[in-house]
Amino acid sequence: MVLRDDLTERRLTPEQWVTDGKVKGKIREPSKATQNLRRGFLDVYAQANGRPIDEVIASIETTTQLYDSAKNLVNYCRARGFKVGTVAEYRSMIPGFFSDVFGSSFVKKVFEEQVPSIQSTVTTSKAFFSRDVLVRALKAAGPRDKALLYLLSYGFRINEALSRRMEDIEDKGTHAIVKLWADETKTRELRRQFISKECMDIIRTYHSLLPESQKGSKWLFPGEKTHLVRSPALGNSFKKLFKAVGLEDTPREIVSPHGLRAFAEDQMRACGLSDTYTKQIVGHDTGTEENYKRWVAIEEEWVKKCLDRMSWLRPTEVIVTKYEKDPRTDKLVHIVKLLLKVRQKEVEGDLPPEVETFLLEDTKELEDKSEEDR
Repeated sequence: MVLRDDLTERRLTPEQWVTDGKVKGKIREPSKATQNLRRGFLDVYAQANGRPIDEVIASIETTTQLYDSAKNLVNYCRARGFKVGTVAEYRSMIPGFFSDVFGSSFVKKVFEEQVPSIQSTVTTSKAFFSRDVLVRALKAAGPRDKALLYLLSYGFRINEALSRRMEDIEDKGTHAIVKLWADETKTRELRRQFISKECMDIIRTYHSLLPESQKGSKWLFPGEKTHLVRSPALGNSFKKLFKAVGLEDTPREIVSPHGLRAFAEDQMRACGLSDTYTKQIVGHDTGTEENYKRWVAIEEEWVKKCLDRMSWLRPTEVIVTKYEKDPRTDKLVHIVKLLLKVRQKEVEGDLPPEVETFLLEDTKELEDKSEEDR
């Protein structure tokens, strides 16, 4: 049965759904990360239905077309080899989108009957990064990917890095603070992350090479309209880079920039930063300690313990200690030789004057010096 009249109850446009749609069924402002995810979903939904998103919505006049558009999304993702988890995530976003845009014309029970569910059992894991692999990738990367990869190596989620504005960075000379606001993070918690001067220099180099149309952009990673967004094209760029340095996906391990979050945590812990501070920097839940974040103290500890060791491209410093010969060494060697001669009875009679003087005076001086050295 065709139900045309019901679809007049559309409530939000797709863009309004991105910025004002409910979050998990509750009326609240979506975080910036959620908005970015929704925009990515709309792009794929539009591609799956063969026209721009506004045209797709305008073309849906029956409930049959509504649920068919959802099936198109799932089939499109599968046909293009999207990861199972990604397909399951996009499918899970459809009910909220349809409910906010089409109102009561959308019935979740019918949706569940019409659109196949996705078994999102995880069969793969993120491949681990080593410092050597990261350095090789940084050296092989172009200016944009080099800047983004370096930033991710400090524990950012990729959408957090892509959505940074230049004003979010506080350059302190030896290092910089990158500010993430509560409405822009996955956990809806304010955060501070710290990066090296070397990272800042790479970001500046990248910005100096931007085309004229993007020079002076407020975004750390400028895109066509706003900031650069997570996309298949960006993913493919990283895949080519990783492959160039010997990293390729296997049936069990996926090489992804997201693996750098675990790498960053491991590096900070290896530097001696506490587990609590490490989790707070990368945005993991620390339980009751969430209410006691002391960012000034965290910054001081990070700078003290991590800054020098988390500058990936800086040449290794070889510290050479200059040896200063003790002026008494030659005299001591001469005296030891005389003592050996005495022992071997090559010298008869009383001890040589040099030995007697050493035993009576210089011995105390050497002992005092030895105490100082200890």
